[in-house]
Amino acid sequence: MQLISRLRFFVVYVFFKVNFFVFGKDISFLGLPKLSYDTRFVRGRRVTIGYRFFCGRNCHIAAPAQIGDDVMFAGDVALVGGDHKFDEVSVPMNAAGRDVMKDIIIEDDVWVGFRAVILHGVHIGKGAVIAAGSIVTKNVDSYSIVAGNPAKHIRYRKMP
Repeated sequence: MQLISRLRFFVVYVFFKVNFFVFGKDISFLGLPKLSYDTRFVRGRRVTIGYRFFCGRNCHIAAPAQIGDDVMFAGDVALVGGDHKFDEVSVPMNAAGRDVMKDIIIEDDVWVGFRAVILHGVHIGKGAVIAAGSIVTKNVDSYSIVAGNPAKHIRYRKMP
């Protein structure tokens, strides 16, 4: 079984690398992902993606991330962070350096809506829904629905 898993990963890796994607050595897939051809992974970021991951068009993964199983990204989703330091006014912002990148953790069964932005250091709980256009700056509880800029808790999903 492990041989089949490795072979699937190799086929996916070679197909994506040759055709549309450039993955760094720090990108790992546990299963066969469904990625749009214009998804971008920034080199040098540790990204682990679980089973049955779906990623819509034009997504931008520019922060280290641990993405769980059954996660769905709509189009234009961005994982970003490590912004320029701006506290010291005597140093121009473009010369002040950047923050330390913190991992984004997205647990299983999360749905991230169109053009949502998730900042580094955020932990999104299992079964959460991130509404379209949301800017997620703080942790999101499991089974929570959040929306807005910055994203705020709207309600919890109904349990069966």
